[in-house]
Amino acid sequence: MTRDPRLKTELNRVTQGLRRIILATKQQSIAAYLQDLTEDASTDYSLWKVSKRLKRPIMSIPPLRKPDRSWEKDDKEKAEVFAAHLEKTFQPAGERILTTPPQSEKKMIQRITLVTPKEVLQTTRAHTKSKKLRALT
Repeated sequence: MTRDPRLKTELNRVTQGLRRIILATKQQSIAAYLQDLTEDASTDYSLWKVSKRLKRPIMSIPPLRKPDRSWEKDDKEKAEVFAAHLEKTFQPAGERILTTPPQSEKKMIQRITLVTPKEVLQTTRAHTKSKKLRALT
């Protein structure tokens, strides 16, 4: 590989020329395609179908990173990588069936006492100085 500036200039010139030729070819093919479109039934309303397709947003699925830190761009391979990830993530848990709650939960359940809305209002009124709260009563 050489770093000769003359070769680099020549490469850039040829690359730009090729880009211009490709762009001109694309534009010619699009113009020819658009010339053939009509809005009547004889061409199955091709003009309206094309305009509808152009209005639709382009949906693309981004590449996925594989476990080996490389990127996967192929749709089928992405599906396989995603399936492997889900399979690894959602492993079934071991058999663990609780018939009675643990002791700590029993104590907590016993400590919770029922209160009425009137008691809640009295407690909040006693511990706050808000005028808005007093307006509710």
